[in-house]
This record gives sequence, structure tokens and C-alpha cells, in this order.
Amino acid sequence: MTDTLRHGTRGNNSTLFAIFIIITSMLPMSIYLDTVQASTSGDLGIISSAPEDNSIIPSYESVFFGVTIKNFHSQISPSRIIHWDVCLGNRAANSCISNSIDNGQISIPSIQSGSISYFESNTYFNPSGLNETITVVYQFDQFDINPSNDMMAFTLHPSLEFSDL
Repeated sequence: MTDTLRHGTRGNNSTLFAIFIIITSMLPMSIYLDTVQASTSGDLGIISSAPEDNSIIPSYESVFFGVTIKNFHSQISPSRIIHWDVCLGNRAANSCISNSIDNGQISIPSIQSGSISYFESNTYFNPSGLNETITVVYQFDQFDINPSNDMMAFTLHPSLEFSDL
């Protein structure tokens, strides 16, 4: 009978040890939990881009991406971030983001209700000799009450014809 009690206690200890290991192995994942946010208040919308859709750009000149933003909400907006991604070819937005060859961000400070403002990225994109269509995607880091205007995808055409070699 004593052997049975010992084996039962050992089984409980190993189960508790296994649970402890599982819980402690999940702790590093908690670091990433606060970096993703589902939504924010307000309604900022991307209404245009610079360069414009289907523009031809020089293959060897750096480009600063810019966006025109409108606050469609009745209150001042919170600060936001727009991420931009560049990929080769004419792609859908989700495909472009996952196959990006370059990326950056544009900081958007608070905007008054009904106001329209233009903002540029702090970093540039250089096509580095590309001579093919590229897709650019702008996307807010947080969707708001109207996510339909929180993303914009457009194409640009880097060309060697406008480059001094």
C-alpha cells in the first residue's frame, strides 16, 4: 500500500512540473501581446497619395511617400501611424505586405474634426534601378470605426528613361 501512495504522489508531482514548464514557456510570448491593437476611436481616412497612382518615377532617385488624411469624425483624432510597404509587380494589398521589398512609416499627429492634412514619411524609398511596376500599400497600424478608408494600395512605374546614367 505504501508503494501505491508513493507512485501516485510521483505522478502528481510530474504533472505539476509539466504544467509549470508549459506556463513558464509561454511567458516570453506575453511580450508581443501589447504591440497589436484591434481598433481605435475616431475616423481618419487616407484620401490621396504622393506620388499619385500610376505615376512614373525615376529608377535611381529617392522618393518620399506622402498621404493626405481627412478626419471624418466629429472630434479631434488621436495620433496614429501609417505603415507603407513596397513590393514588386501589381499585387493585392495583403500579398504586397507579406512580400515587401521595403517598408517605412508616416507619423500622423492629432487632427481637428473635418480637417484635411498632408504628411510625409521620414525615410525614403529608392527604386535602385528597378524598371518594372511596383505596388505601394499604406495602412494605419490600428483600424478605426470605419476601416474601409484605413488602407490604400496603388502602383508606381520606376523607369530608366528618366534617369541620368
